[in-house]
Amino acid sequence: MSINGVNQNTDIQKLLKLMKSNKGANVGMSKKVDARMTKEGSIFAKTVSSTSNNKSNVASTNNNVQARTIGNVQSANVAKSISNVSTTSSTSASTKAQGSTSSDRSENLDLSNYDFDNLTSVSETELKQLKSELTDLKNSNIPRFFQNDVEKKLSKVKSEITKRNAGETKKDEAAQESNKKDGESSKTDAQTSASQSSSAASRAEQGTSKMNQSASKMKSLDSKMKSDEKKLNKNMKTAQREISKNEKQMEKESAKIILSADSTCDLDTELKERYHVHYFPLHIILDGHDYKDGIDITPEEIFQKYYDEKILPKTAAVNVAEYIDHFEPWVRAGYEVIHINLGSSLSSAYQNCCIAAEELGHVHVIDSCSLSSGTGLLVRDAGEMIRQGMSADAIADVLRQRTEKCHASFILDTLTFLHAGGRCSSVAALGANVLKLKPCIEVNNADGSMKVGKKYRGSLDKVLVKYVKDQLAAHPDIDPSFIFITHSGIAAEYIHLVKEALKAEKDFAEIHVTTACCTISSHCGPNTLGILFETK
Repeated sequence: MSINGVNQNTDIQKLLKLMKSNKGANVGMSKKVDARMTKEGSIFAKTVSSTSNNKSNVASTNNNVQARTIGNVQSANVAKSISNVSTTSSTSASTKAQGSTSSDRSENLDLSNYDFDNLTSVSETELKQLKSELTDLKNSNIPRFFQNDVEKKLSKVKSEITKRNAGETKKDEAAQESNKKDGESSKTDAQTSASQSSSAASRAEQGTSKMNQSASKMKSLDSKMKSDEKKLNKNMKTAQREISKNEKQMEKESAKIILSADSTCDLDTELKERYHVHYFPLHIILDGHDYKDGIDITPEEIFQKYYDEKILPKTAAVNVAEYIDHFEPWVRAGYEVIHINLGSSLSSAYQNCCIAAEELGHVHVIDSCSLSSGTGLLVRDAGEMIRQGMSADAIADVLRQRTEKCHASFILDTLTFLHAGGRCSSVAALGANVLKLKPCIEVNNADGSMKVGKKYRGSLDKVLVKYVKDQLAAHPDIDPSFIFITHSGIAAEYIHLVKEALKAEKDFAEIHVTTACCTISSHCGPNTLGILFETK
């Protein structure tokens, strides 16, 4: 193995001998130097031997890496030895001192620790020390081929230092350039800021001018709005006065209409008060006494009389004179009277009322063609039309057309009372009672006559639910705004049952529960219940 053309096993030893024999050429070289050279020569030999022993291990590596690594290590060791020799060859005392210091530094210098192709990791202080050591080594009295290697390393160190100095210079220049740019930017910013300030001031002036114009427009608009508001308030007051005048006129006109009906219409107290209905009671003749229906006698008293004494009352229509006495005060006061009667086929009350009306005038008689709250449906319609301000003649015409829209029916728990009143044969009554049949009585809305409809069998609760479903199914166009449940005295549980059945089938706005008058109850008997409604 050779380094720079020198065989490490022979040439280096020869070199050391040659350096010892040339003492004359090395001015002032002493015996101490000879000994040091001998010592360093032994170091060289030892290094070479060590390197040779490790040849087998190094050979496994890449050839380029092997040559470079060995060259660096041995060149460093040779240079270190030569440096020691050179530094100890000084001729003067002072030179000896300096040489001793240099030798100490060289002894501490291990060139194998450095990758001279990449010195970036070496600190600046260490790099300067390395430069000094290599310079001292270069200036030593060493062979040329070692000087070449040292010079190459020194050149790389100097190049790294130069590069670093150039980098610092560039940093300084960059910093100066940055400061210059910052100054220029500040100047530009200042100029821009001044320009913007000037522009802002101009815009501010324009804005102030526009604001002043807007304020002027707003003031003008506000003035106009106040003027319009005054006109609007004036017009509203005028309109309100007109509306109030019309309402008063309508109230006056409606107040001039009296709504009257036979007591058989079976309205509850709430509806009578709502529509200001005036009742005229029919007569109940019981055990030789004349009672006014709903005033002097109740259905419960009639039922009890029958259970105790098997006596049923008789009913009597209102006569002409009674109707005249009933209507005359209102007619004389300037009122129009609308009176709604029990169906003409059921009582002579309608004919008697017509006679009285013809005599008095201003009385409008309506044949309900129904009974009980079937008549009450027309009374309610008349009340709504009066509230709307319609005339009496117009209301009467509408009511006469609406009779065919009113539907009334009942379920009888027993035929006993109907038979006792002469409206059912004894055979029919007996058969129904034996078979536990509960017939449905339907009212003909053409004249008010009654007929037997479907016959139900079973307990009253089941019959009532089936009856409700059948009636609603038979009339799919029922008016959902209103319906009556009318009974002649029945347990509350049955009323509740019928209510729930109605709600399950249709969503009615109002469901009114009323009790049948004495006239109706005396013919139907207790536990009678019906639903009464209008179709569209």
